[in-house]
Amino acid sequence: MGIVNLSWVITTRNKLVFLKEVLSRLIVNIHEDEEIIVVDGASTDGTVEYLNELNNRALIHCFISEPDHGEAEGYNKGLLMANGKLIKIITDDDAFYLPGIRYCKQYMLSYPHIDLIATDGAGIEWSQSDIFCKSAYSANYQEWVKTSKPFSFCGLGIMLRKQSIPLLGLFHTGVIRVDAEYSLRVTSGKAQIAWFTGCTWVRITNVQSNSVVYSRCVDFEGEKLHQFYTGESISPLPDYAILDLAKRGIGTNSFDGKSSIQHSSINMQEIFYNENIPQIFQMCDVWLSSCNQNEAQHQSLFLTK
Repeated sequence: MGIVNLSWVITTRNKLVFLKEVLSRLIVNIHEDEEIIVVDGASTDGTVEYLNELNNRALIHCFISEPDHGEAEGYNKGLLMANGKLIKIITDDDAFYLPGIRYCKQYMLSYPHIDLIATDGAGIEWSQSDIFCKSAYSANYQEWVKTSKPFSFCGLGIMLRKQSIPLLGLFHTGVIRVDAEYSLRVTSGKAQIAWFTGCTWVRITNVQSNSVVYSRCVDFEGEKLHQFYTGESISPLPDYAILDLAKRGIGTNSFDGKSSIQHSSINMQEIFYNENIPQIFQMCDVWLSSCNQNEAQHQSLFLTK
């Protein structure tokens, strides 16, 4: 392999059915100047065998499988293993719009002073008739441009420059709301951050989402993080992002002012029978494509400070 401009870094653990949907889309669309790095947390559901097969066929470029202390440690391993000038974080159970991500790639390659770019996207509200709830983070970004007040946003949209890791830092392994902490930290520092107003992701909340598993502690931690980085005490929680990278938060967030899903009122297990998962990803593909119809105009959708 020659020059690697973009490393796709994904962590996973025991989500094989979801992982196959994510990786299959990426593998058939990989570019020659890109690599795929997978960090597995010692899965026991057939994930290791699946990744070994992909690796033996040279369909992924690097993977490891070993116990870790959570997603933050896994992503940090991937960041340090990456060979690309740019690093795109993706998850094992969410949907992504690859053309939009590559707009971000070309933008960052064209503007080497940019340390990080993030994007808008959507969450899924299973209790709503229109299940796709578009984020409104770009408005928060524009407010940050004016005031420099730190804000939290979804980690699913993050692309960063590897050379900027000493400035941006690694992911915090001591918190649950990993991308909430990371986004608050980078917007409180000296990083040059750009914003892409197109939608590049859909967060698919499911029975294994940490927003379900850790629902009792995420709001408390989110309030503490916000207070630490902004100096403001909050009650109730403000319009900042839930931890979308790991899908950990429940409550009000920056998805067009709507409340996030009330998991207690939805039978998540019924929604996520294995045979439904491919259909859910196909629905996300259609929505993302529709949301990004005006691709020729995307160059004008980059915001900078």
